[in-house]
Amino acid sequence: MKRILLITLLFIGLAVLLSWNSQLFIIPPVFLTIFFIHPKAFHLFLKWKFDIFILLLLLGIPLLLGEKNATVFGIPYSYEYFQKSLVMVNRSLIILLSIRMFTGKISPDQLSIWLNKLHLHNFSKVLSISMGVLPELKVITHKSYREARLSPGNIHFLKKLFNAIVGFMVQILSFADQYHQDQHIEQKKVK
Repeated sequence: MKRILLITLLFIGLAVLLSWNSQLFIIPPVFLTIFFIHPKAFHLFLKWKFDIFILLLLLGIPLLLGEKNATVFGIPYSYEYFQKSLVMVNRSLIILLSIRMFTGKISPDQLSIWLNKLHLHNFSKVLSISMGVLPELKVITHKSYREARLSPGNIHFLKKLFNAIVGFMVQILSFADQYHQDQHIEQKKVK
C-alpha cells in the first residue's frame, strides 16, 4: 500500500515538473512502470471519446491560438502552442494513469484501513455508499442526457441546457431522498 502510494505521489510530482525538454526522460519510464504495475490503467485509451478529447486538446489548441509559424500538410499552426499542448496532455496522462494505477491496485478495504489510521473513521462508510449508488447515478445521467437530446429542437440552446441541468438535478435529488428514506427504514429494521 505504502509503496503504491509513494510511486503515485512520485509520478504526480514528476508530472508537475514536466517540461518540453524533460518529457523524453520522464514519460517513457513513468508509462513503463505504470504498465508493469497495473496494465489495465491503459484501458482508458480503448475509449474512443477519450482519444478524441486528447486529440482535440493536442491538435485543436495550436490550430486556434498563437502565431501560426509552422505548417503540417499545408495547415498552419502555432509551434509554441503545440509544445504547450503536448506538455499539458502528457502531464494530464501521467496524473490520470497514476491515479488509475493506485485505485486499481488498492482495494477499498485496504484504503479504508489506511484512512482509519489517519483518523478518517467514516470514510469506509462513505466509500461503500458511493460505490453502491454509482450505478444508479450513471443510469440517471444517461437518462437525463437522452431526454435532453430528444427535447424539441426549436427551443433556444441556453434554455434547453438550463432545462437539462434542472431535470438532472431534480432526478438526483429525488434519488438521494429515496435512498435516504430506504436507509432510514433499514436502520429501523435492524434496531
